[in-house]
Amino acid sequence: MMQNDRIAFVGLGAMGLPMARNLVRAGYPLRGFDTRDTARQALAQAGGEASPDLAHACAGADRLVLMVVNIAQARAVLIAGGAVSALPAGARICLMATCPPPEVAALAADIAAAGHELIDCPVSGGVVGAEAGTLTIMAAAPRASFQAVEPMLRAMGDKLYHCGETPGQGAMVKAINQLLCGVHL
Repeated sequence: MMQNDRIAFVGLGAMGLPMARNLVRAGYPLRGFDTRDTARQALAQAGGEASPDLAHACAGADRLVLMVVNIAQARAVLIAGGAVSALPAGARICLMATCPPPEVAALAADIAAAGHELIDCPVSGGVVGAEAGTLTIMAAAPRASFQAVEPMLRAMGDKLYHCGETPGQGAMVKAINQLLCGVHL
């Protein structure tokens, strides 16, 4: 089944690449970017379109999935790297990295000021979950926004939770999840 949403995917690392592959398998038109040429080539081999740069990946995208290491990288891609300015007005940006809740909220405000929306949706499940499409996704956004990206998120994870209406709440649930994992270990 072919999906209508055009997706830009940035961060094709150990978890990002299999997540992008799952979106391609689900029928989403996807352009991916990573600073590593080998990652872009792997995406192309999986049926996605490898973008030579960030602006090309974001041009015309309805959604941007951002799977980077931390908030500093997210800001570097979105603000300094120009992803926000390359996206069409009203694009939804899904921040799937683990980041501090207050910094996610601050980034969401910056994204809103630029005419876009940040969906706070960190993941848990590691590389195994990313490959199998069984990630746990803890999303925070207004209900209508969450519902708009829900089918796309379900292509990457089978445990999807709407954790609140405000960006930062997903990051908070992820932090609690990490603390509980540490306790259980």
